[in-house]
Amino acid sequence: MAGQGTVIGRDLAELAELLSLTRDAAHTGICLDTCHLFAAGYEIRTRDGYDRLMSEIDATVGLDAVRCWHFNDSKGDLGSHVDRHEHIGQGRIGESAFAFILNDATWSHIPKLLETPKTVERTSDLKNMQALGSLLDNPEQLPPGLMEEQAPT
Repeated sequence: MAGQGTVIGRDLAELAELLSLTRDAAHTGICLDTCHLFAAGYEIRTRDGYDRLMSEIDATVGLDAVRCWHFNDSKGDLGSHVDRHEHIGQGRIGESAFAFILNDATWSHIPKLLETPKTVERTSDLKNMQALGSLLDNPEQLPPGLMEEQAPT
């Protein structure tokens, strides 16, 4: 939902409309993508912006409809409608948005998937996982050894 071209799902209100048209909305959900949200104009880098996003999610699709997050930084600017992913903390979003999501109990049971560039598969994923792990308020949530593991060269 980066809002590019004629793609459907350009904002949360449009996603809510699509959900309302499904025959079994209780068994249908959405995946939120950090780059898409940012590119669509949702300011997620500040606490105030994140809180506004949460209110809008609740008022449109509903918090329970969010079944998954895709984590990726953005090469494009806020509201650019450009869906180009970047490594965590290396794009225009930065780290704060990921810290808000990771430390929000609302999402503790929701899968969060990396959808970042893969220059070297294991190395890229490990670096991105470690970047995300460093943002957790409670390090006990991390898989054992993740922060000590060295990326292959």
